[in-house]
Amino acid sequence: MVKYMHMEHGNAEMKARALASLKDAYFGVLATADASGQPHAAAVVITADDDFTVYFMTRETTTKHQDITVRPEVAMTVGMNLLVYLQIRGVAERLTDADEVSEITRRLAMTASAVKDFWPPLARLTSGKYVAYRIRPTSVKAMDMTDHYIHPGVSPIVTII
Repeated sequence: MVKYMHMEHGNAEMKARALASLKDAYFGVLATADASGQPHAAAVVITADDDFTVYFMTRETTTKHQDITVRPEVAMTVGMNLLVYLQIRGVAERLTDADEVSEITRRLAMTASAVKDFWPPLARLTSGKYVAYRIRPTSVKAMDMTDHYIHPGVSPIVTII
């Protein structure tokens, strides 16, 4: 059995790489659960702030929206095809301020339009009522694969928050 030593909690260099990875990502996989605890996962277009707060939008008719209304605790994985993978846990909050929703909509549209041949549902905002969410992180962990090697005895997972 291999025992892992964790890297220094909150390592500043790793935190910077994790944040850069999050800001470079254009989607994450959001995990929710319904009132009975039945899990659900879905890909969402994202944008993020410097404090690891993540934003996304979805239609009011989606499973993720219905789940969040009864159980706002969520998890997200970010990092497909990146060298730093993130695991984020937090509480999803619906945005209600019109100016904030407008700004997040603009940021998400910029994120989606920057990716060649990527046409997310966000591109069809006229089909159904959309709601914007903020995920306030309660936990952020990062797995650093920049050197493409897992060192024996050292976990590649770093707790950021």
